[in-house]
Amino acid sequence: MSTAAIIGIVIACVIVAAIIGFAARTRGSGGTGRLRTRFGPEYDRVLARHDGDEAATREELTGRLERHAALTTRDLDDGQRERYEAWWAGVQERFVDDPARAISEADELVASLLRDRGYPDGDFDALTDAVSVDHPHHVQHYRDSHVLAARTGTGPHAVDTEESREALLRTRELFDELVGTGHRDGDPAAGAGSGNRRTRQAGAPRHRHA
Repeated sequence: MSTAAIIGIVIACVIVAAIIGFAARTRGSGGTGRLRTRFGPEYDRVLARHDGDEAATREELTGRLERHAALTTRDLDDGQRERYEAWWAGVQERFVDDPARAISEADELVASLLRDRGYPDGDFDALTDAVSVDHPHHVQHYRDSHVLAARTGTGPHAVDTEESREALLRTRELFDELVGTGHRDGDPAAGAGSGNRRTRQAGAPRHRHA
């Protein structure tokens, strides 16, 4: 084989490798864009946790999508929706007199609601990974509220009222999406204790408190 032929083969190999590399980068960039759009703020949180490694971020979020695809999530029926609405009304009422209890109960309520919607039960990280696929703008607030609810059991002054109020407001945003009522304006504790208290509807989920 002549020197010219060898040089030609080498050049051809270099060109092919460059094309393959460009195609791979293009696919990766496109995947990043789609995931960033799909996950919004959750993409940025995962990217920060991976120290800016976009490949690792894509791998994690793609894995979440694949696991979520194996779930069978479902909407609430009318009876379930009414029961959860009544339960939430009770949480709001209790906020005025006992914010810590209200936060703890709200966490219990959302966990029960997610189970009824078909999200994974048991491991909290697996649960929030699944929630992040459908509710990426609220999942971090849910994580924070869950941590706050755990703190309420460490003492009567572990959480201040304003922190609790903000957590309940953020939890309500996720609650509204999960029950299918959409966004509601206003303070989660608005009207509580005003003398216009709602009683829990018959059949509302029963729950125990420590």
